[in-house]
Formats: sequence, structure tokens, C-alpha cells
Amino acid sequence: MVNFGKFVPVPELPSKKEKPLKNEVGREEYMGLLKKVMIDFDSVINDDCESLKPKLEENSLEMDALKSTQCFYIALLELDPQVVHVARDMIERSEHQFEDFRKTVESSTENYGSYPPGSEIQVFNSLFLLMDTILGFMSGSLMESMKATYRLRTTHNSFSKLLEDVEKVQKEKASGIRAVNNSSDAFLDEIVESGAMAGYGVLNFLVSMFPSSYSKIISFICFNPNRKQAIEGLWKSSMYNNVLGAASLITLFTFYGMIQPIASISTVHYDSELSRLESHIQNFKTRYRKSLLWQFMELKISLLTGNPEKAIKIGNQTVTTTSEQLINLQGFDMAMACVCVRDFKSAAKQFLILQEMNSWFRGLHWYFAGCCMLQHAKELEKIKNADPNEYNAFVQDGVDLLVKSLSSLQEKESKRLLPMEKFSIRKVLKWEKKAKAENKPLHQVITVPPYLQFLYAFVVCTLGFKRYNEDYKQDLLESACHDEDDIALQDFLLAVIERMQKNYKSSNARLSRILLLNQASLLGDDKDFWIFPYAHYELAASNWFEYGMEAELEVRRLVKKAESFQDYDVEERMGILAKIAYQTLDSAK
Repeated sequence: MVNFGKFVPVPELPSKKEKPLKNEVGREEYMGLLKKVMIDFDSVINDDCESLKPKLEENSLEMDALKSTQCFYIALLELDPQVVHVARDMIERSEHQFEDFRKTVESSTENYGSYPPGSEIQVFNSLFLLMDTILGFMSGSLMESMKATYRLRTTHNSFSKLLEDVEKVQKEKASGIRAVNNSSDAFLDEIVESGAMAGYGVLNFLVSMFPSSYSKIISFICFNPNRKQAIEGLWKSSMYNNVLGAASLITLFTFYGMIQPIASISTVHYDSELSRLESHIQNFKTRYRKSLLWQFMELKISLLTGNPEKAIKIGNQTVTTTSEQLINLQGFDMAMACVCVRDFKSAAKQFLILQEMNSWFRGLHWYFAGCCMLQHAKELEKIKNADPNEYNAFVQDGVDLLVKSLSSLQEKESKRLLPMEKFSIRKVLKWEKKAKAENKPLHQVITVPPYLQFLYAFVVCTLGFKRYNEDYKQDLLESACHDEDDIALQDFLLAVIERMQKNYKSSNARLSRILLLNQASLLGDDKDFWIFPYAHYELAASNWFEYGMEAELEVRRLVKKAESFQDYDVEERMGILAKIAYQTLDSAK
């Protein structure tokens, strides 16, 4: 796990001494506070909190808002229960402070902007409530998760009331009944409108991504999540050129740039939506020049839109951020871009850098680096005058890294292993067993190129890039596969590539052959049984892209069948893919 405290110290809880609130608040004071809080939020996203703190009064509303938001941001990246606990304590303090201040403003005789008095503060208070709810689910405690589930009702009701006010006022503005008279009122209205849309969109999106069984519980307690509605709302709020618009855009990126890329069943207009997202990111990047976040998003979008060379160029730019986890996220996507262009030497180097920096995926990066080194050695075999010393060095280092990765991953508690970590353990054990049985060096028994399995797992769309997919196919066709599961894996990956080339007939034929296999032949600790359920899923994807909603029932049937298989290493991942698939079908109606 990333030791974020080495780079960005988690702010200490403020003392209990609180600045007393006044009975009345003047317009200038109110406007000043709102501007400071918006600057607080901006500084967190711009990775510039520490330079702002000396300018704020200790124990003031704006200082509490800054520390709470900074802690929330750190907790999201760190995923450490201790950091989450500190963040929640700080956010709870801000909730109480802002609620008291809202009551003071609400009782004021002066009306600011187009919305009821205190609406702007209610937006901030609702955002803190949303932060606390999100962290409740991340606390690692079943009790806190249950409390967070019930807190969703309060959060949802708060944003729903704000949205009702926004819809009413915007209708009045559109009809000419209501007009905004000055820039101050426009600023106030923008906070309420962008905040209500952003908060409701983030909440709706968050809940829509929960497992189906959990979503049913939430729908019984408070509301039915709707991904389509959430995404549409987030696009609207992202049009506001403020920090709340930026938060909406980050949430959109979470979906389009981090969740959707692992799925074969995507929205019909995914490419155009990525282009739209890229345009918005460029606009906000000029606003947040100090933050690596926007550079990371730009890199990932470049990779997803078929420009891995640009992604690598972005990744090679100088980094000045203190956020180690953002550096790691960008470094991983840069490594995947190197894999995509088949620069395995650079990819291995990047994975080794990540291994040194990030203890969160310790062992897994060794596995990735080892596979890339062996693939680089395989590429050297094709070169007549290749340096034999380089070849031998990459073979030896690659095998050593695979052995190290196995040892490291086996030290983890089995219940804490991620699906891809379980997958990696099984792969190395399979190769070791096969090498021993055939009396061959380990690198000679690896047939189906592991790098293509990386791309399938993390950025499946890259297998369809026209500049590279013929090379990918050639690597697969040159694989000397003899075992039944290796032949099935080879067929599976070829089917995915051919589906992306719109060669549906050949793709479907390959997948159908896999489905005819005897399941028992793919069972066993060292077998690639996952191919069988995933072949159903890929056949669903093929139907989806060839026939669209005409094949809805068949797509649902195949996804449900894929979801029904149990007790294999990447089963949890299939649950996520199925959820995305069902939501994509629902959104297309």
C-alpha cells in the first residue's frame, strides 16, 4: 500500500476550539467565504493545498473545508483505513460547522442570488455528507458500510431537494420570469446549479456501480440508481468552469477511462464520448496546471483513442507532483502503452520502477516485468545479428522476476489477493510444472504471449488498434501451442482481435469451438478455465457490436451464462463486466 504520508502529510484534526459564528452575515462576508471555499476545493485538485494554508485562519470554516477535502482526496488515493478514519472525523466536523452556518444564513433577512437563503452552504454541506458516505464504504468495517448505506438516504434527499430548486429556477430563467442581475448573483447561482448536478450525478453513479445484490438493498432503502441518468447529469455539470464541473469530469473519466476500458461490451458511442472527454480535459488542464491528475487523464485518453505513442510522450514529461499514487497510476498506463506498441524493453523498465515505488501491487509488477523481458528476448530471436549477451541477460532476468513474483504473491493472505494476482500465481505455477515435466527451461514452455493477456485484462480496446493488431495476430499464430487450454487461449485472443476487426464470422467460430470443449479438460489448479466463461462473454460482445439492440436478449443470455461460472481466479472481474454489460444495454433503450 502506498505510504502517502511520506509525500503529503495527512492534516491533523483541528483543535476543539471553534471560531464563534455570528448571528447575521453580510453579503460581502458571505461572498468572501464562498469564494474561499471554492478556492479550497480548487487547491486540492491542483495539488496546491500547502501553499494555501498559511493564508487561512486556523479553525475557520474555510480552513476546515480545505483540510476535510484534502483528507478525503488522500483517503481516496491511499485506501488506508487509518487515513479514512482521520478524514471522516475531519469531514464530520466540517458538516456540523457548515450546517450551523447554513442556519444562520437561512434566518437572514437578505436574499442572495436566485435560490433560497443558505442554498450555497447546503451544497457544501451535502458534498461533505457525500464524502463521508463514500469513505464509509471504504472503511473496511461492515458496521460502517451499513451505516453508510443508510446515510445514502440523507445524502440523496439533500441533493434531490437542491435539484428540484435548480430545475424550477432554470425554467424561470429560460422563460424570462427570472433574470440574473449581476456577476455576484451569477456566481452564487453557479455554485448551487453545478453543485447540485455534480453531487447528485456522483452519488447516482457511485451507487449504480455497486454489485446488483447491493443495489437492490439500496433501492429498497432510498432510491434506484440509474447509470444513464448519472452520466447525463455529470456531462451537464462538467460544462461549468469551476471545481464542481472539474469533479464531474473526474467522475466521467473514472467511468470512461478506468472502468469501461476493461470491458468488451461498451456504449455504442464510446469513441465519440472519449473524444468529448478529451476536449473537456484539455480545457480544465489549463486551470489546474500544478496537478498531475490532468496529465494522467490525458495520457490514458490518448492510449484509449489509439495514440499510444502520444501517451508515452506524455508519460515522459517531468513530474513535480507530491502525489505518489497519481505517479503510479500514470506509470502503469505508460507501461501498458509501451506494451501496446510492443516496446517490451521499455515496458519492463517501467514495471520495475513501479515495483520500487508502489508496495500496493508488490509482486504483480515483477510478474509483468518478467513477462515483458521474456517477450523482448523472443523478439531478439527474430533478429539475425542480435547480441547473444543481451538475449541471455533478458531470459535470465525475466525468469528470475517470475520466480520472485510468485514468492512475493504467495506471501499475501489468500483473501487479500486481487483477481490478477491469483491469475499470475497460477500462471507461474503452471509454467514451472510444465518446464519440470518436459525438462525444459521455463521460458521455452510459455507459448501464448502473456503481454496480450495484459492488454485484454486492462485495456481491451488496444487489441483492435489497426497499426498493431496484425502484429498481435502474428505473435499468436506463431505460438507453438499443444496443450488444449493453450490452444483454447490462443483461439480466444484471436477471436477478440478478429471481433474488433469486424470479422465476426471467424471470431464467433473460434469462440464456438471453445464452448464445445469438455469443461473438465480445463479444470485444475494450473488450467486456464477462465477462458470458458469469458468465451460466453466475448460471444455476447460480438453479438452486441454486430446486431446492437436487436440481439439484446441473446447478449443478456450469454452474459448471464458467463456470470454463472464459479470458483476460478478472475471470477470477481466477470461480476464487474456483467454489471457494466447490463447497464450498457439498459442505457441503450
